[in-house]
Amino acid sequence: VEAGREHARAMHEIARESGLDVNSPYMYLLFGSHFCRSSVVAVDSATGRTVGFVAAYPLPARPHVLFVWQVGVRAEAQGEGVASRMLHHVAMRAENGAEHRAENGRENGTENWAENSRGTEGEGGVEPEGEGGHLPGHASGAFLHATVTPTNEASRRLFESCARRLCAPLHVRGGFFEGRHFPASSPPHEPEDLFVIGPYSPHASRAS
Repeated sequence: VEAGREHARAMHEIARESGLDVNSPYMYLLFGSHFCRSSVVAVDSATGRTVGFVAAYPLPARPHVLFVWQVGVRAEAQGEGVASRMLHHVAMRAENGAEHRAENGRENGTENWAENSRGTEGEGGVEPEGEGGHLPGHASGAFLHATVTPTNEASRRLFESCARRLCAPLHVRGGFFEGRHFPASSPPHEPEDLFVIGPYSPHASRAS
């Protein structure tokens, strides 16, 4: 279901229990309010307990690109495909929104946002554009972005599976955030690789 303010406390708890980077409770309130349309929670129908969440937001300058910030699932619900279903759900919501914006752009003659977001194709596939390393968007589809550490095999498999289910290409850019970008800690924070899924369309999506 769509994340709401009433889910913020549970999202904070799940992040802590799952070993994710725990942010302030206020941050989860923002995802349950400002970014509620791009964030979801999984609720146990029998108990009403929130057992998982995906916190995500559209990139401000490129709303057809959804950045997945955190995915968390309680221990008792892991291994049941909860994370995969939540991720697919937010991906479909993002794609439907991208189609709607593209259609409005065609009707209003305001398609330049798509042209301005395109990068270049190189020998190695899609090349990053700009200092921030953003990858190109597409007028007729949506993209899903996330960063994952090299040793987080579970998350890497999750996004690889998501790309297959969406019938979409997956590009990985190593060291999108480097260890030196994070505060000093022991052990040092790992670098984060950028995972880019897309463009994708719900018409090509595989049923789970």
